[in-house]
Amino acid sequence: MQHASDRCAEFADLIASLLQIRESGLINLATARQTFANNLAVACNRFDWTSRIEEAWRSASLELHRTREGDFLAFDPSIGLEGRWRPVFGRMRAPATLQDIRKHVERRIVAPIVFDGIGLGSQLDVYYKATLDTLLDASPLLYVAESSFLAVAAAMHLHDWRELLQDQRVIWCLGDTAHEQFESALVAKPHATPPQNIIVAPIWREDMPSQVSNILSSFKEKAVRAVTDSRRKAESRYHDRDAPWWALRYRSALAGTGPALRVMAITSRFTTVLQYSTRDAMDALKAIGCDTHAHRSRRSKCCFIHRGHVHVC
Repeated sequence: MQHASDRCAEFADLIASLLQIRESGLINLATARQTFANNLAVACNRFDWTSRIEEAWRSASLELHRTREGDFLAFDPSIGLEGRWRPVFGRMRAPATLQDIRKHVERRIVAPIVFDGIGLGSQLDVYYKATLDTLLDASPLLYVAESSFLAVAAAMHLHDWRELLQDQRVIWCLGDTAHEQFESALVAKPHATPPQNIIVAPIWREDMPSQVSNILSSFKEKAVRAVTDSRRKAESRYHDRDAPWWALRYRSALAGTGPALRVMAITSRFTTVLQYSTRDAMDALKAIGCDTHAHRSRRSKCCFIHRGHVHVC
């Protein structure tokens, strides 16, 4: 059993560590300001929210810190009598290293990832670099939903995000309407694979609890209903087409007395073997009179990869 004196000693050690961090881990703002300016210079070419980022930072009085272990922390002395660590005190780094994440995703098509808040940016930084070009030039979409402009401003002081801010695979949903923007971004990419993973960070704004999980669940449910509806329509259309019907369909097509067989093949740009074999199969079918169409996914960022198969109708 732990005695009260032991708990008091632990609490005293915690307070001492907090004071030590404030005294010894303060980041030089001159260097951080240059990083911030570099990031803003890139962001202002693409986004209309950079002025809100600057305003949020000017209105705040944050101290930025880095521990001996490399963790970033932010302290706001203006909150309460003794100040407060923002968004929380503690480790906010990625749960795995860049190298570990890369080993897990190397040579794979990775589904889009959602960042439900950014904390102080460390997780976004690691996952962005780890998921770049995981298979040829395929990289997953990264959705960033953060309601606090101050959070983004603090992170932009701590990380060189110039490459990240230029990359269109990173979809920023910021401010009071962050959740609405996230929902709209999902709807705007109906052919993209739905996000499969949510990286959750401590929230900066307690007045805006996260809705990301609910929005994503609703989006997936709608996608499932759409697939079910399409399958139902297809089954209804082909319901009466039994084996004799198909035998007549093939005989008439091959004899030239009926419409040509229509063949569509769906392949992937990420495997040259499948592309060339599909092309050759389509050429052979076309040579015997079939009406052929080959579809190849073009966009590496959407990760909308079909299993290679052929439909005949």
